[in-house]
Amino acid sequence: NGMRLMADQSLSAFAAEAGRLGRAANLVVVAGFEPEIMGEGVLSPALQGMARRGVRLGAIDTGVFLLARAGLVGKGPVTLHWEAEAAFREAFPDIGLSDELYETGERLFTCAGGAAALDMMLDRIADSHGRDLALAVSEQFILDRIRRSSDHQRLSLSVRLKTANPHVLQSAQLMEAHLDEPLAIADIAKKAGVTPRQLERLFQGALGVSPGKHYAHLRLERARQLLRQTDLSVVEIALASGFSSASALSRRYREAFGMPPRADRKEPPRETRA
Repeated sequence: NGMRLMADQSLSAFAAEAGRLGRAANLVVVAGFEPEIMGEGVLSPALQGMARRGVRLGAIDTGVFLLARAGLVGKGPVTLHWEAEAAFREAFPDIGLSDELYETGERLFTCAGGAAALDMMLDRIADSHGRDLALAVSEQFILDRIRRSSDHQRLSLSVRLKTANPHVLQSAQLMEAHLDEPLAIADIAKKAGVTPRQLERLFQGALGVSPGKHYAHLRLERARQLLRQTDLSVVEIALASGFSSASALSRRYREAFGMPPRADRKEPPRETRA
């Protein structure tokens, strides 16, 4: 977005001083799109050295990729922006991932980014100095409440889809939970307690598209996220998005977005996050 941040010192110089920061020292790793472009040569050893010296590490948004790559998050759970969840699961399948606004542990804290960073820091203030001070700080930021870590990152499914129909919502939830191994529409309808024909009418009435087209859109959006946020091959992305092959993904991708997957990967990511 054109903003420039000036560094006070190099990362290596900061790492060398970490031992003198004291037990209360915190280091927050902040990242947005394409965190993998930060080379491992300096960053990972520096983060590992700080962890050994007792520095408490945190991550905002995809900064957790860098901590995970340095082997500093254990088994989790950690959290990050919902758009990057699929990419993180593909890169680090053994690390527990939650959809909380923030996760705090004894030596590690992570958050989803955006306004959730403020919620997390208010929680840390309350933990260290009491809730009264946290509320006073919150009022300075004109916040009407401090969100809990368990509050949802995303709007509810009913708000996002603009429908309250329970059959549509249950079906859409099943689709979102099975993007890599898609369910048959008939199976989704059965689980939702309606016939496939009824489900077709309900989706057309509520969303203006068929269940199949809605499902395909979700899978294509998953593929697009992985293309723009990981270095996985098109074949790997196709399988992670429920397509049988790279050619099958490419054909549908071109129809939906007007370009093949490899061309979209070359496009600079659009900054859509707060």
